[in-house]
Amino acid sequence: MSLPIENLQLGLFDVPVLVGGLFAKPTDRYRLFRQHLLPALRNCRPQLAQLYSQDNGRAAIEPVLLLGVTLLQFMEKVPDRKAVELLRLHLGWKYALDLDIGEQGFHPTSLVKFRQRLLEGGVERLGFDALYEALRRAGLIR
Repeated sequence: MSLPIENLQLGLFDVPVLVGGLFAKPTDRYRLFRQHLLPALRNCRPQLAQLYSQDNGRAAIEPVLLLGVTLLQFMEKVPDRKAVELLRLHLGWKYALDLDIGEQGFHPTSLVKFRQRLLEGGVERLGFDALYEALRRAGLIR
């Protein structure tokens, strides 16, 4: 699978534009995720890109999205199928990941394959290390 082209431009129907006010409390976990962790995950993209072909095959699901879903899944303690359902239906997840309101998600086995790709590439701790470092820099943990 080839690495998809990264698109960071917000549109009119993106959740942060439409309902960002729902997550206005500075202590809201989805706001904290979006403010502190999502940029750290985007900084991991070059390492994630090494796990994909640059120009061969159909475009993969954005690896930063998969990594973000994996961390939200861990935080919410839900299995793969429920995580994809939350990605499709939960405004907090869409807000945290900067997604369009109509984001349909992907098949739950994509998470299994992504985790396997992380293991095979030797970067299985990438997301959790980014999480720890982002929270430490934000002063949320010591």
